[in-house]
Amino acid sequence: MNRQELQIKLDELNIPKSWYSLDGEVMPNKTILQKGGGKQGLWVIYGIDERGNKSDFKEFYYEEEACEYFYQRMKKSKERTDRINKMPVSDPLPKEEQRTFTVSENGEIEMPRER
Repeated sequence: MNRQELQIKLDELNIPKSWYSLDGEVMPNKTILQKGGGKQGLWVIYGIDERGNKSDFKEFYYEEEACEYFYQRMKKSKERTDRINKMPVSDPLPKEEQRTFTVSENGEIEMPRER
């Protein structure tokens, strides 16, 4: 598959475009697919964190291999996110089990006295 076909497959999976870049746009909190990467002709895939640091760097000689790897990586991320979003939210504690506290100006936690 090439980048155009990859884009179609990512759209079919409803993967947000904010998660990735296929055109080499380097933005924080994205996974990047880029041709070049310092070595002429190589395709590179890596993640960019909020500080601009690169991680999970992979290199490929062929666009098809890079696109397949990228697709699988995005698919796993989507599956993980969907699983997390489906997890039930726990109910709040009953009133008698809830604790309240205050934080003083110097940062100390003050618990109310038991009655």
